[in-house]
Amino acid sequence: MNFQKTQQLSEEIKKAKSVALFLGKDYDEKDALAREVLGEVFHLNNIPVYFFPETPKDTKDKWSSILPSRQKDGLVYHTLIHIPKTSFSIKDIGYENDDKFFTLNLGTNGGHIGKKDVFFESRSTEVDFAFYFGEENSGEEVGIFTNKEKTLSIKKENGSVTEGVSKIIQAIKTKTLTDTTIPTLLYASLLLETNNLDEKTKPDLLILAGNLLKMGADKNKINNIIGKKQPILFPQLLGRALARTQTNEDLKSTWTFVSKSDLEKTGSIAAEISIFQQILSSVRDYLPSQPVNVIFWQNKENEIWGLVSPRENQEDFLKKISLLMTGKVENGNYHIGPFPNFSGAEIRTQEALKEIL
Repeated sequence: MNFQKTQQLSEEIKKAKSVALFLGKDYDEKDALAREVLGEVFHLNNIPVYFFPETPKDTKDKWSSILPSRQKDGLVYHTLIHIPKTSFSIKDIGYENDDKFFTLNLGTNGGHIGKKDVFFESRSTEVDFAFYFGEENSGEEVGIFTNKEKTLSIKKENGSVTEGVSKIIQAIKTKTLTDTTIPTLLYASLLLETNNLDEKTKPDLLILAGNLLKMGADKNKINNIIGKKQPILFPQLLGRALARTQTNEDLKSTWTFVSKSDLEKTGSIAAEISIFQQILSSVRDYLPSQPVNVIFWQNKENEIWGLVSPRENQEDFLKKISLLMTGKVENGNYHIGPFPNFSGAEIRTQEALKEIL
């Protein structure tokens, strides 16, 4: 998906009076859910939105507990009726409207108008923007016309479909959402797209997953639908951790914070130190430019523990930090703690890094 194009058109999209959302021939379930998300966003911003084709009935039935219940906007089709002026002179036009027919009453000079005298033309309805999920096709096939410059494709080969929709929402800066419909649908689409956030899921998608959960995505409803009794816990914890990772350029380091609540909500309250070592490894992959990575977590006794992990010159770094902080070496990392709170742990570790770096 061309996100730069979306940003350039963001102001125009917000002012749109109509939008069309298409499913391509190669669409799958995640595309249908992601399209519902974008449709709901436009609906909440009072922009008429048209779906082509309609979401399949089996998909609607399966996801009915989280799909919006609103009535979808109906497209207005335009049909032109041409009557040759060389044969007929129109004197008056009227109409009748009853339970069975809408009838035009045309008064003419030159005789009655017959079937062979009339020409019908179907005119494509123009919408301000069109979004395609899956293979892009011609909207004119269903009577819709859109300027090519205002046609946006969301294709998997250009990135995650779910992330693409999320970036569109971000680019157009929509109104604040007051319910959990949007994050729940996006989270469901993301789970389908990543096979329940498996080990191949990119760090930025795990961050997106964590953010959607913070926004109120109802994972219990989703798990009930997809038949997953227990969610995969580590990816959810990693997503939350990456969402709370920040960079300190002065100390050439990243800082990750995992609260007791994070551990409880992901069923990881009894997590071993190896889990936090895995998180640090993922942080390195996501932010490879920083030579030092730090993570703090809060255990069930509310104690704060941490790991300080150097990327290079490990032996020299670990020797220096051991002279400044009480702790022990764990698989190339320095294990520190306990601290009474996150603030104290962060300040104490920053003081040590200032001495080393």
